Amino acid sequence: MAIKFKDIPKGVKLIKGTFGGIYFFDKMGNKKYVEKSKDVEKLFVSQNKSPVTKTVNVKEKEMPEENVNENVETDEDAIEEPKEEKDSSELKTNVEKIRAEMDRLMDQYSGFSQKMDSIDRWNSLGKVLNNLESISLFAIDVILLVELAVNSIVSDLEDLKSDDKLEAAATMLDDAVDFKGLSKILEAVDKSIFKIIITGMVRVLNDSYGHDWGLGNIRNYLKSINSMTDSFVAFIKKITG
Repeated sequence: MAIKFKDIPKGVKLIKGTFGGIYFFDKMGNKKYVEKSKDVEKLFVSQNKSPVTKTVNVKEKEMPEENVNENVETDEDAIEEPKEEKDSSELKTNVEKIRAEMDRLMDQYSGFSQKMDSIDRWNSLGKVLNNLESISLFAIDVILLVELAVNSIVSDLEDLKSDDKLEAAATMLDDAVDFKGLSKILEAVDKSIFKIIITGMVRVLNDSYGHDWGLGNIRNYLKSINSMTDSFVAFIKKITG
């Protein structure tokens, strides 16, 4: 679950990810995402700004003639314009646009965020391997989120291909399951592994429900998530009897 601004620990360094998400690492080395807000953006900017020289125009009548300087430079008044986060219309590729929309939608589904946070805390290869079933269930959740994201911004996507959606889903799984420091071999091929998992889960969904999984069902399921064992398949069985 994303951390609120008021709960950000003092002294932590905020980091902005490739797709605009802001996070920090806690004392245990776990990645913690922060809810997007103006306060969070201001804090990020203040931590990362560099000194900028500001030119101050001083009117002659406001000080004695001998102290007049039309271009007084001062570091104390240094300012820096905040860097605006790219919106979907400024992103170049379909994958970037889909991921940006996924990050935006993720804030609406707390159960999804909690699953992602739990997976991110698995800091040993043994934990990852012992929870492959949970990763597979989360892969389906990611696939569903991709479908919602694509539906939201379909008019902004150009020549959309299934590979675009596969890549977007794989990058989110790659963010959640961090093999860095756990296995150099797996870290080098982890996205390929995730693509295989995702492709398999898409096949399961298509075999079970056809190619239209129902946007309403997807939204209702993502809202209902409250544990690692919750799954879309079980949710559909429950509502259809």
